[in-house]
Formats: sequence, C-alpha cells, structure tokens
Amino acid sequence: MFTDSNSTGYIGYAISLWLVTAAVIFFLDVRTYRRTGQNKEWKVSIILGWINLAVGLILLILNQMTEWLGSR
Repeated sequence: MFTDSNSTGYIGYAISLWLVTAAVIFFLDVRTYRRTGQNKEWKVSIILGWINLAVGLILLILNQMTEWLGSR
C-alpha cells in the first residue's frame, strides 16, 4: 500500500508533519486561545489537534504494518 514500487517515499515526512502539527496546535494554539478567553477557537483547535494526532498515528501504524508485511 505505502511501499509500492511507484511510491516516492514521502509517507514518512507526511506522518511526521501530521504529528508535529498536532503538537504545535496543542502547545501553541490551545494555550493561547485558553488564555485569551476565545472559547470557540479553543474548542476548534482541540478538535483539529486530536484529528491531526489520530491521522498521524493511523498512518504510522499502517506504514509500519505494510513494511512488516512487505518484508515477509
């Protein structure tokens, strides 16, 4: 799936980008919106942070599974 011969090999960068983006959202946006009392923005940033974290972890697991199955 991810390690196809036509693949360009950028899935590792995409996974790290999803995870780093989740961390930035959690550490910068959530704190800033909470301090300034912007409740709607705070809720949206929490939801987006969790979505980014979930997508990154799902892609990481799928990538590891395909590499493990491909090496058998």
